[in-house]
Amino acid sequence: GGKGGTDIWQAELIDGTAHSPMPVYGPVNTPGNERCPWYDATSSTLWFSSDHLPGLGGYDIFTSTFANDLFAAPVNAGAPLNGPANDLYPALYNDRGEGWLTSNRVGSFAAKGETCCNDLYRWKISPTAKDPLAGKTDSTVASSSIRKVQELSALQHKLPLRLYFHNDEPDPRSWSRSTTLDYGATYLSYKKLVPEYLREQGDEPTTEAFFKDHVDAGYAALGGLVEALINALEAGHDVTLDVRGHASPLAKNDYNVNLSERRISSLFNYLLLANDGKLVPYLRGSEKVGNRLELRHLPFGEERTATGVSDRPDDVKRSVYSVEAALERRIEVVGIEWSDRREVTKDLIQMTKEMGPLHMEAERIITFNLVNDRDVPFKLVESTADCGCTTVELPTKTIAPGEMVPVSIRFSGHAPAGPLQRSISITTDNGPLRFELTLKGTMVP
Repeated sequence: GGKGGTDIWQAELIDGTAHSPMPVYGPVNTPGNERCPWYDATSSTLWFSSDHLPGLGGYDIFTSTFANDLFAAPVNAGAPLNGPANDLYPALYNDRGEGWLTSNRVGSFAAKGETCCNDLYRWKISPTAKDPLAGKTDSTVASSSIRKVQELSALQHKLPLRLYFHNDEPDPRSWSRSTTLDYGATYLSYKKLVPEYLREQGDEPTTEAFFKDHVDAGYAALGGLVEALINALEAGHDVTLDVRGHASPLAKNDYNVNLSERRISSLFNYLLLANDGKLVPYLRGSEKVGNRLELRHLPFGEERTATGVSDRPDDVKRSVYSVEAALERRIEVVGIEWSDRREVTKDLIQMTKEMGPLHMEAERIITFNLVNDRDVPFKLVESTADCGCTTVELPTKTIAPGEMVPVSIRFSGHAPAGPLQRSISITTDNGPLRFELTLKGTMVP
């Protein structure tokens, strides 16, 4: 009844007896082997080992947080807990400030060959800490943050990240442009409809492959994106996600535009709940953290629906339950922009934004949030760019001390293939103070 190999199962305990065992719902189990579950109630986190999820080699240790009755996408615990050998049986003891694991890594006592045999290993954590790597030196934590920001940059090259929905979900038959549901809830309800899809469609291999390779894979990738976002934001970077909505042609286009907005809204709600709300201060623009996470909505409705998808309400086999129709009901994270910390000197504020892959001849609008951290108001009066391919829209208002204003830069896409760097200088009416904005990316055909 599982997904393949050994799976992790859960059951309800009543008077010491297990009832109704079933595989852990969500993306924890894979066609490979998942073993050695350990649930840490302090952090609501499941620890386990897998030989199928992306890892460093053999079995790796993963974590999956539990919230809203759902286990989130697994996250690799990383080095030094994992290595190229087999790492199994994670056990966390927050009250004692230690964790244990079993591994046949190099350095274990070996009867033959250096990785023949398993040994016990222990690592130290801060007592009651939720972070398994807590207690490491500041330099180690800093290196980890840099690595995670690099992972966010690497994710730019793996886009789009696609998330799928059942027909007219969330909130069917609604003209609202927002929803109170989060994507985790819609994913869970969608998965419960697999038997219905199998019954209506009749093509079991194709339907099961769609849910595994698209629905489950997208949800798992979302978990990786959340981890990278948290680390980049905690390191002080602003991040913007470009999210595009799609819908099948079953309803009229104006309805589908609103439906696409609701689907993007469900992603926003998911980010609010993810990892015990770690992203909330950045999504809400808290003054305590300063930097922000923003979603830029790009709803398309059915305007870009693939040709050949049925729009007949009386043909639900093709217009609702077919894989072709299901592939259209999605949102896509199509772009990630992130900016470095500001470099501030007496009269110059420098800001850099990483845009990742940029398609040649495709126009992009990039937004910088400029903050007046001086004790006097000023205006932005003039901009100059090192290339005619970038133009700037400057706000005309006076910027009060402590106030933030968005400045939009329009990049035409006119640039040759390869690395891209463009600079824009903005002067103010406050004497010599000016902003220098730099765009970085890679032009691709």
